[in-house]
Amino acid sequence: MWSFFADPALTNQVANLIVPTQFDGVDQQPGVSVIYFGNREAGRRLLPADDADIQIFVDGLAGARLALSEDALGSAVPGQPLVLGAELASGSGNALQIWVALPDTGDAFLTTNQLLELME
Repeated sequence: MWSFFADPALTNQVANLIVPTQFDGVDQQPGVSVIYFGNREAGRRLLPADDADIQIFVDGLAGARLALSEDALGSAVPGQPLVLGAELASGSGNALQIWVALPDTGDAFLTTNQLLELME
């Protein structure tokens, strides 16, 4: 099953994001966490159900930033989806590492656009 996980082996599924914000002594700073997206079962492909690319969104907390690397997180636009492309392959070796920065504490959930899973 395609889902979000706490580990790159895709064994610990994540239901919601818990990313503590940080206090630098003056201001509250976004908390940063790494989540993995994928499917442990080999031989499957994930495609968008429409003409758009595969996208990941943060629901429940405005201003979140998403990126595929820590460096890219700095230039990620708050509130914008993370675009992953037209197709993903399954298997734990293909797990995508997703960097998440949440501007505040609260309940947040990762979701995707409508997707189709195909078996190879």
